Amino acid sequence: MRVKLLGPIQVEDADGTAVAVAGTKQRAVLAILALNAARPVPVETLVDAVWGSESALDARNTLQHQVSRLRKALGREAVTSQGPTYVLNISPEDVDAVRFERLATEGRAELRLGDIRAASAVLRRAEQLWRGPALEEFDRDWARADAVRLEQLRLDVLEDRVDADLRLGHHREVVGELESSVREHPYRERLWAHLMVALYRCGRQADALAAFQQARALLAEELGIEPGPELRELEAAVLRHDPELNWSPVDGSPALATPVVQGRLPIPLTSFVGRETQLTQVRRAVGEHRLVTLTGAAGSGKTRLAIEAASALRDDFADGAWMVELEPLADAAAVPQAIASALAGGTAGRLSASADEGPASAGAGLLEYLRPRQLLLVVDNCEHLLSSVTEWAQLVLSACPRLHLLATSREPLGIVGEIHWLVPPLTVPAADVDDPATLAATESVRLFEDRARRVSAFELTADNTATVADLCRHLDGLPLAIELAAARTKALPVTYIATELSNRFTLLVSPGRTSLARHHSLRATIDWSYDLLDERERTLFDLLSVFEGGCSIEAAMALARVGGIDPAGTLDLLSLLVDKSLVVPQGAGQLSGRYDMLETVRFYGREQLQVAGLLTEARRAHRNYFVALAEDAEAGLMSKDYRTWQIRLESEFGNLQAAHQSAISSGAFEDSLRIAGALWWFWSGSDRHTVGREWIDAALRGSTGHVRPSLRARALTVVCYLAGQQFDLENAVAAGEQALALTTESMDAWSTAWSKQSIGLTLEVAGDHQRATVLLAEARAVMDAKGDHWYVAANDLVTCVRALRTGDLDELDKASHEVLSRAALIGYEPFRCWAYLLCSRVAELRGDVATARAEAERAVLTARHTQLNHYVAFALVQLGRTALLDGDQAAAEGACREAIMAAEAGGAGWFAALARVGLAGALRSKVDHQGAASLLHEVVAWGERATTGGRQFFFLALGGDPRVLAAEALENLTR
Repeated sequence: MRVKLLGPIQVEDADGTAVAVAGTKQRAVLAILALNAARPVPVETLVDAVWGSESALDARNTLQHQVSRLRKALGREAVTSQGPTYVLNISPEDVDAVRFERLATEGRAELRLGDIRAASAVLRRAEQLWRGPALEEFDRDWARADAVRLEQLRLDVLEDRVDADLRLGHHREVVGELESSVREHPYRERLWAHLMVALYRCGRQADALAAFQQARALLAEELGIEPGPELRELEAAVLRHDPELNWSPVDGSPALATPVVQGRLPIPLTSFVGRETQLTQVRRAVGEHRLVTLTGAAGSGKTRLAIEAASALRDDFADGAWMVELEPLADAAAVPQAIASALAGGTAGRLSASADEGPASAGAGLLEYLRPRQLLLVVDNCEHLLSSVTEWAQLVLSACPRLHLLATSREPLGIVGEIHWLVPPLTVPAADVDDPATLAATESVRLFEDRARRVSAFELTADNTATVADLCRHLDGLPLAIELAAARTKALPVTYIATELSNRFTLLVSPGRTSLARHHSLRATIDWSYDLLDERERTLFDLLSVFEGGCSIEAAMALARVGGIDPAGTLDLLSLLVDKSLVVPQGAGQLSGRYDMLETVRFYGREQLQVAGLLTEARRAHRNYFVALAEDAEAGLMSKDYRTWQIRLESEFGNLQAAHQSAISSGAFEDSLRIAGALWWFWSGSDRHTVGREWIDAALRGSTGHVRPSLRARALTVVCYLAGQQFDLENAVAAGEQALALTTESMDAWSTAWSKQSIGLTLEVAGDHQRATVLLAEARAVMDAKGDHWYVAANDLVTCVRALRTGDLDELDKASHEVLSRAALIGYEPFRCWAYLLCSRVAELRGDVATARAEAERAVLTARHTQLNHYVAFALVQLGRTALLDGDQAAAEGACREAIMAAEAGGAGWFAALARVGLAGALRSKVDHQGAASLLHEVVAWGERATTGGRQFFFLALGGDPRVLAAEALENLTR
């Protein structure tokens, strides 16, 4: 992990991927811990620095919350507590501010020891760490003090580095920098002295003396003082042409008697926005490796990143950095000649002559010229001449040992030793973020704002930021697409642009005359990539555009059959499309076996399918695949592999939704009901009860009776279950009665049993216990006879809830152990966890605290195996409850604090609220009434804006409603 404080605060993981840290307070805590990397920081120091005069207790509780959020973002072990302190477990070298101070000290030491080259290199590295003002976003005393200290040290480093550059004879190069620096920092006499020396060595004695007079006048007018003795002595030395002012080589360095062209790179007309992390990584890669190829989707900004990286590296290569643009070339044989021509623009006659004599002569002359030189060559847009560029690159890299190549291409060159660097789109706002400041700080939004302000009076405001963020999200963060959209703000409101993105290929067109033709429209830039595909590659590319949210290899193979592509061919073609930056592997390390397309690329592919007349057939094949997947998942979610299936359905949710919508729009209502009905346990486990009901309602409304009665009955059974869990009891009972009537008429015993179980559960909640008991018993008998252990266990859980309500501990004990037995038979850990929780409650109610605590510990262990955060949180609350009954206050408090973290990590607000109620009880037991009250007020405030989701149905029966519990506890505290 790396933390960057010298500019807008940034956090990166070990791979250089940005880690989001939201909220000023949270970022402030991180910044203070980072400045003290690996050293403990007292809680009091953090509280005083970040919260100042706020209530100490409130601030401490808020600090704990912010640290919890930091751990969620950075990893649990990133921030640890040591007594009354917190520690950021990070190497000081991974904090740019700390590293900067180390490099500043090291550079100054090298300068004093006389190793001027080392000093210059070290100090330059220190300067390159800065991306903007340090700690600027924090308007607090601690930040201002550190910011001033770091800025002063930055100026010291600038002065030391310029001193080293002057000793190395780089006086011509530093004049412009020094003129800018003295304007920005006019009271730094050492900068004025450096400027005078640089001007004098450039043969500009009069300008050197004028600089002295300018400094003298400014100091007198602004500060009422004369320049110091060093500056006055320097003026006298300039007047007498003191030989000591002349530059002499250091360690035998050759004098730079005449200017030398140090490369030729395009000078961009627009600012470079974002990509600070990528720029650093590319620079490092180019410095360490001789061939780096930047690949990426059309319009992702490969060329601009290459230019910026080469510009930053220019001084690291004795013969500079050069760029050749290959896009205009149609003849592969002309590659060496084009490169020779680009280099000839800054070199003497021999290479220029060879560039005019034809390809063969140009190639030979080029090798002869490059062999002794140390330079960086940027070769842009290689994809349409890939074979020729690859052949040439292999030849020149083997013959020219000091040459480094930075290529841009939509696919790698494929040379041994090549570093393939995928250029990602700009970061886009997360869909669940609505804070305008956070949205505005995202790279894609920053780029849109910058480019829009160049063509119009556009201003980013609290009213339009969310619209811009949504636009950037739908444009995949592609710089070209965002720039084309921003250009449209000259004539169109941003709200209109955002709503018309379904016509993006018509809308996003620029009338520009100077840039490359394919940069004038979004369609043209994708056309360029598409035209380079062969027929089979185009067919698979088009078919893959039907997927939403990516696809597995298996799903890709199923769709490929529509285009007559066999499974083995699909794998090969997928790899080629990935290499050509049209398909993107999903997942960490790209090992998930899933593939996706950017939304813009997907739109393009669907257009091609429509033109080819294959869109309807492709959507039908897609729907068939996901109907089958949903039906396989129903059984999978009730097996020991439930977690695998749950994760798979989450990853395929976009496709399931697309299949459902396709079924509705094409009138295939039975397919829609099959998908929605089969996912009933997924709807429940993921708290998507409303979504499930909406899908089923849409299919039932559209079908107008034209579906099989058995399928309608199944759908209504699911509606009964989902509505009942949401406490929409009237609609739940109505749907259940319809389902029961249909299944009874069908004479299907199992379907009838399931309908009875679903309506029985609902009636139990509705208070009709007598009928519920009869229906559940009838359902259980059928299910038990068929050996459906999962459904029998689910039935017995309802029995447990009833026994808990009535206080029948013997029945509760019996049913709990029956659930445990059935769960063991099928390896279903969520039911095992529930059984242990119920056994714990039985022991607790019988006064057997030791057994209650032991059963709760088993529940926690099992919950951890489920990898379901809300289960872990609930089990920990029960453990905390039993620990408190056992007199172990510290264990109770620890369990409840961990429960809060687990619930918040899983976005489970209800469970976090219940855990806070539990923690309040633990604090009250040690007479921390103020801390307890603070937690309970948090729960009350949460309860005013929250609703109880269906996922809490059984948990509510066992744990109680945290809103009610909090209100009661507050009332008891005030007595």
